[in-house]
Amino acid sequence: MRAWRGTRTRAFPGEHEAIVDQATWDRVQERLQANGRKHQRGRRPQNPAYLRGLIFHENGAAMTPHHTGKKHKEYCYYVSTDYLKVRHTEPSAAPQRLAAGMVEGAVVRELRRVLRSPEIAAHTAAQLGNHTDTTEVAAALQDFDSLWAQLFHNERARIVQLLVQRVTVTGKGLAIDLRADGLKGLATELMTPQEASI
Repeated sequence: MRAWRGTRTRAFPGEHEAIVDQATWDRVQERLQANGRKHQRGRRPQNPAYLRGLIFHENGAAMTPHHTGKKHKEYCYYVSTDYLKVRHTEPSAAPQRLAAGMVEGAVVRELRRVLRSPEIAAHTAAQLGNHTDTTEVAAALQDFDSLWAQLFHNERARIVQLLVQRVTVTGKGLAIDLRADGLKGLATELMTPQEASI
């Protein structure tokens, strides 16, 4: 039987008998669908890309996370969309592809350095207002390292998205722009007493 789809489905006699019986056909279809779901689950990255939507090449092109696998190990890169589209762009000293771990590590190290700065603590305390004590803010921001060590990957990605406005890849390195309101938000979170779990 051959099916024709129009405004309604009608069956027409086929030209020959089925090669495979219906029960075998159904089992194969179920297995193919199950294998497709397993393959999709297997290709999903284990950890979120912290800089998704935040990292750009110096020519303005976004850099998007790309994952590859080799021998059951996953590798993640940030790749310029220009490079992916094989556009012929002007030669640049800035790389078109960077290992995600390297870039994310550099951004987190810079966040740690900035959060230890007395100037940042004073600026954040001023933004919080209400005569917030600068030493209290500084102590809270210093606690970033211990907080980071306790967070799962999704929470780490949320913190990076909260603090970082833009990362630009240049021939000389990374230019990292921070969100002033993000520092205020982080300080508020760190200074708020956590409820004890029962």
